[in-house]
Amino acid sequence: MPELTPEIESRIDNLLEDGYVSTVEARILKAYYTFDTQKEACHSLGMIPTSMSAILSGLSREGILIKMGRGQYEVTDDVGTIKKELPPPPDPIKTEVIMSKKERSWMLKNYKKFGTRTQIARHLKRSKTDVIRMAIALKLDQKNKGSRCD
Repeated sequence: MPELTPEIESRIDNLLEDGYVSTVEARILKAYYTFDTQKEACHSLGMIPTSMSAILSGLSREGILIKMGRGQYEVTDDVGTIKKELPPPPDPIKTEVIMSKKERSWMLKNYKKFGTRTQIARHLKRSKTDVIRMAIALKLDQKNKGSRCD
């Protein structure tokens, strides 16, 4: 089995940081390259050899490992060959601003002429962010189109 060189270790760390492998899979890969046989690597991790083989072949199917021969794998250096798709980033949390009828009518009448948003927030006893969200919801604010506050 190949040995764990700094280059291979950095590849494994990069795959871990990018989310292509889990922390457990990264530990298994490092153990695979550290020990002489898979049996020793399994013993050090407290695993059954068939479990390690299954994980390695799964990583091979996903394109993270390249199969060089029977039981011999190499970590890919081309991220383009990886078939495993990363999960999409979570959707931004959309919070709707709850405002009373009194606040709504006050905003419609006084928002443009009252002064700064901070002064409006003090007057309404709300946060500045709430004032900005209310202005966006009422389509009073031309500067903030809702890009950061949605």
